[in-house]
Amino acid sequence: MSPLEAPICQFEPESSEPRASIPRSDTSTTWGPKGWQAAIPIWGQIRSQQSVGLAQAPGWTVRGAWQGHLGSDEHGSNEHAELPVDLSKRRVDRAGHVLRASAQGLDVGRDVLADALDVADEFRASNEGALDRARDDLLGLSRHVSAREFSDRLKRVDTISGKLAREPSLRLSRMRDNAGCRLVVASLATLEDVTARIVHGCNGELVRAIDYVDKPRPTGYRGIHLILRYEGRLAEIQLRTQLMHKWAQLSEGVQSIEVRESSAGSGDPPATWLRDLGEVLAIEDRGETISEDLQSRVASAPLDLVQTLTVRWRS
Repeated sequence: MSPLEAPICQFEPESSEPRASIPRSDTSTTWGPKGWQAAIPIWGQIRSQQSVGLAQAPGWTVRGAWQGHLGSDEHGSNEHAELPVDLSKRRVDRAGHVLRASAQGLDVGRDVLADALDVADEFRASNEGALDRARDDLLGLSRHVSAREFSDRLKRVDTISGKLAREPSLRLSRMRDNAGCRLVVASLATLEDVTARIVHGCNGELVRAIDYVDKPRPTGYRGIHLILRYEGRLAEIQLRTQLMHKWAQLSEGVQSIEVRESSAGSGDPPATWLRDLGEVLAIEDRGETISEDLQSRVASAPLDLVQTLTVRWRS
C-alpha cells in the first residue's frame, strides 16, 4: 500500500481516545521540580539528542539562509494553484462553501453535499503529483541527516471540511496544504541546514516560507512551513525539531485543534499551560536557561490536563 493510500501521519489529527474522568473537587496539582518532564516519557532521550546539535549552532537563527522568503501571514496572495480542466476554481470554491456550512451544522441538502464531497475529493486527488515531487525533494535534500522522522499525506476530506469551518475566509481552491510532507530532525542546527537546502535546491518553486519558530502561533505551535509549487500544484513541507514535534503530539492529546485555536490567547488553563510548555521546549532547543518562574508555571498543571496526559502516554 502506498503512502497516498495509507497516510503515515496526519498534520492535525484529533484524538479518538476517550477523555479521562476528571474529579472536579481539585483544579490543579503540583508535579514538583522538573515534574512536568514526567509527562514526556522520552524526555531524557530527546534531551541527549538535542545537546549534540546545540553545541554546533550557538546563536542560531532560523531566517539566516532564507530571510527574503519569510512570511508571517497565513495565506499569501500568490498561493494559488492551477486546477485540472474539469475543475474550475469557482466550482471548487462553491464546494468548499457547502462543506464549511455542513461542518458548521447547517442543512445543505443531501444531494448538494454529495456533489460537494465528490468535487473536494477530486480536488484532493489532483494534488498527488505535487505530493510525490515534494516527497522526493524532501527525502533527497535531507538524506545526509542521520536522525530524522518522515511522514506524508493527502489531507482527508473531513479534515478539509474542519479547516474550512475554522477559517471562514479560506477558499478551498487556495488551501495550500492538501498535499503535505513533514520532516522531524534532532536539532535547530539541522533544521536550519535542511531548510536552506530545500529553499535553494528543491525542484519546485518556493512560494512562501512561514517561520513559526521565530513567531510561534498563538497556541504555542512552532515549526517551519515551506509552500512549494510543482507544475501548478501546491504542496506544503513542515519542518520541526523533535521537541517541537513532541509539543504538537502532546497538544493533540490535551485538546482538539478546534479547542486549541479558539482558546489561543485566552486565560484557559490548558491553553496557557501548553503555551508555557512550548516556551520551555523552545528554550531547551536553544540550549538556554529556563527561568524559575517559567519552570514553576509549567510544573503546576491543571489536574484534568495531567490525568489526560497520563492516560494517553500509558496507552
